[in-house]
Amino acid sequence: MAALSANPDRNTEETLLAKYLVERVCGRASGRLDEECLYNPPRDVYFIGNLRPRSNDLLGEENGPSYLRELRSKLAPVAFGADFKVRSKSGQITALCTVAWNCYFRVFPTLAQQTEHQKRGPSAGSEVNSDSETVKEKVATTPAAVIGSDQIGNADDDESAQAAEQEREEERVEQESPEATETATDRRRSRIFKDSLFIRFRRIQCNANGLIKIFRNATGQWAADLSELQFAFDEETTRAQQVALDDPDRMRIDVDADAHVNVPDTALLSGNAYISFLQSLKTNVVPKWK
Repeated sequence: MAALSANPDRNTEETLLAKYLVERVCGRASGRLDEECLYNPPRDVYFIGNLRPRSNDLLGEENGPSYLRELRSKLAPVAFGADFKVRSKSGQITALCTVAWNCYFRVFPTLAQQTEHQKRGPSAGSEVNSDSETVKEKVATTPAAVIGSDQIGNADDDESAQAAEQEREEERVEQESPEATETATDRRRSRIFKDSLFIRFRRIQCNANGLIKIFRNATGQWAADLSELQFAFDEETTRAQQVALDDPDRMRIDVDADAHVNVPDTALLSGNAYISFLQSLKTNVVPKWK
């Protein structure tokens, strides 16, 4: 302590450096440092403060297996909180709550981004999976005598049985909690490859302020009034939705909402051709946050 006190400048520099490193790491992991999220959806990129929507079947989730609830809460939490100890002589507590968060909406890529994206084609992960399936097919159709001895064949049978059992278990868990058990690759495959557009999300910073009132009701039990804060949330998400709809680069689709947006190679021949293609997409994708 004496050494630190003797050189306060050094102590200040170390503190500032530590704060800077913490801010960089947390800012990168939460998305605060990036105005746009590229290549993957934000939920697959940012891991600090990333919350999933609360399921309507909450009771079913609570009654599920404990290991599944723990896995879900770690990988895809629906809430976060803190504990406070307060004293109130009047039986009523009022707190001003400020909540800040980010909303993301998808926007069209630039011509350069889309051109580079289509040059690369399918992701490496998809190619590996395809090759793996091909190898499995070949092994399945190859006689045991060609593969090796009977001992190797028996080992393969055991491994196949174990793999089948594991696959059945994964299917059961996925049916109970698909959101918690999907890997990042699974989620990208299910969401990204629905169209040929390069993945680009734009961030909207949101902030809401409101009073939380905690009081004793007529029966003497504690109750909370969150209506003011909820109203602030609703106003801010409505504002964010309008910001997204006013953005000229906002994602649009064809008249048929079920049709995939595929960019033809002819649309990438020039800037005018690309703009004409984007202008042909008329139906807005309205983001919904709650």
